[in-house]
Amino acid sequence: MTLEVVLEHIKLYKMRAKGSFTALIAFFFFAVSAAICIVFLILLYCDGYRVGKPVLMSETGQIGDFIGGVVGTIISAAALFFLYLTFREQRNTSLQQHIESCFFEMLRIHLETVNSMKYNATRLLIDKGSLYIAPQEYTGRAIFDLMYLQLITCRNELRHLLCKHSRLYTAEYEKTIMNNKVIKERGIDIYELGYVDIAYCVVFYGVNSEGLMILKNLLYRRYKKNLVDTILKYISLKPASNKNLYKRWEYISGRSRRKQILDLVEDIYEWRQKKIIRGYQPRFPDYSVGYNNDYVKYYGGFQYLLSHYYRHLFYVVKYVNEQKFLSYNEKYQYVKNLRTMLSNSEQVLLFFNSLSSIGRQWELEALGNVDLKGYEKKDFELITKYNLIKNIPNEMLYGVNYKQYYPSVNYEFDEILHKKNYH
Repeated sequence: MTLEVVLEHIKLYKMRAKGSFTALIAFFFFAVSAAICIVFLILLYCDGYRVGKPVLMSETGQIGDFIGGVVGTIISAAALFFLYLTFREQRNTSLQQHIESCFFEMLRIHLETVNSMKYNATRLLIDKGSLYIAPQEYTGRAIFDLMYLQLITCRNELRHLLCKHSRLYTAEYEKTIMNNKVIKERGIDIYELGYVDIAYCVVFYGVNSEGLMILKNLLYRRYKKNLVDTILKYISLKPASNKNLYKRWEYISGRSRRKQILDLVEDIYEWRQKKIIRGYQPRFPDYSVGYNNDYVKYYGGFQYLLSHYYRHLFYVVKYVNEQKFLSYNEKYQYVKNLRTMLSNSEQVLLFFNSLSSIGRQWELEALGNVDLKGYEKKDFELITKYNLIKNIPNEMLYGVNYKQYYPSVNYEFDEILHKKNYH
């Protein structure tokens, strides 16, 4: 949907709303004036006045004075009221134009950001299974499909390392997350949430040297250090294009037991450290020897592409949400038109982003604005408030129970009542 179409939709919505209100007020004043005249004429009839009788100017003059005084006063009041509406409309129009100008400029930047994105995946070497990623250059919205497939792949590859709940969170953070009101009320599985978070962060930042530093700094705050180190060591072994190493990676990642994977991973890293020692023999030479660190990593990261995208998207929704001048319905129309620009894959990635450490401000760890009076906590739960993931197709989430996280979103394919009232 183009910006011109979006603008036209919003203008039509506002014109209808304002026209209906003005017509209602005008009809009210007309009805009051007509009612007074009718009642007065009925009273005159009851007092003996009839059509066809001689007209007494002294008496009919008083009738005219009464009607002119009462009804005229009402009409004057109506004129004054509509003059006030005109001035208020001019002020509101000016403010509305400013909001619209800012909003559509942000939409333009959003579209430019998406259209300018490019990701070179020509080096990726992957089997042609259900999550096949073609080795080619991806542009625009196709990048969200690519990242989603990498996310599911990463989540599957980490499943054997993330099976011990007691070894996941640090004690301090586990206490914090279990006391999170939104998470408690919705009965969210905090361990599944943690697994999704780790996989998303790995795919988002990548495991090159810069990405590893960011991941360690981010994940150490929430998850146990030994687990984080093990995960990053393991997932960093996946090559993007080295066929020889990829065969070894397939063997390692295909082990069904956690200990088998850890033994192989530790042997590779131990070989890297001790290979210069004469006579050193690794435990699994067929997989360790030659597994140097000079290959291109499969998880190269999307941070440089999507960091600005998500910051800007969040800012656009937050900007609309904090406009006290607008009603909830008007805000919803703005955000709805933004949502129509998001592909299904973008909404799926937004869902996963909102569950990660990076994006929980969308809802799970929403931050209020103390400068806004009259707002409640739920007013900052943006995913649910504006149905931002309304168009998620359920078959794309590979077993993740999205309704557990956002039960009140009015999903397109599943007619759920929108439980919360934001008016």
